[in-house]
Amino acid sequence: MKTEIGIKVLIVAAVVLAAILFFALRDNKQPAEPGMDTYSERIKYLTEDVPTVFYVYGDVVPFPEPHAESVKGRINVRRVSTLSREKLMPDGSAEHYALVIHDFYEHAPITKEDIELINELIETRQYTFIYIGHRYVSDFVENGLWGEKGFVESTEDASISVGFSERVRSFGTGPLRDLDFTEAGASPYRVGEAAIDIVVSCVKSCR
Repeated sequence: MKTEIGIKVLIVAAVVLAAILFFALRDNKQPAEPGMDTYSERIKYLTEDVPTVFYVYGDVVPFPEPHAESVKGRINVRRVSTLSREKLMPDGSAEHYALVIHDFYEHAPITKEDIELINELIETRQYTFIYIGHRYVSDFVENGLWGEKGFVESTEDASISVGFSERVRSFGTGPLRDLDFTEAGASPYRVGEAAIDIVVSCVKSCR
């Protein structure tokens, strides 16, 4: 039974990752402006087309500046020291919101109440949730946040994401560890880039 559930979840994850790759390739083939790189296009999308607020909990997530000079906006990032309904519920200050929990080094404690709140945020359909780490994945599964109940994702994956793709709640995994944490003291700049890719792909799929 656990094997069957695990296969189902892996299929869902594969579909989500395939969708993200599809949108990334489509964006690369259809640049919004001549000479503008894909990352700058995505920054422009999340600052002008669909204003988005990124809440970051845990370790710092660097978001590189856009390379194209024509992109004037900067990602709206708000650091939070606790997860609370008052701070995180959509308040009309943006069209979309993203909660990024950077717990790779286990500096972002999460309670069952926090998981319930994250579920509420996702159900507003204005949120994308990204978790970088592995120690709480089994708690996410058991409390209905990620995957299917009874299935515990392998700790080999260093990140998970939850959002709406094609207006259906979707789950994904990604080896951010392999990209950003293999060298001691390496700057995890790609974490921010990866988060932006995930959010843009989820938002575009619902439009």
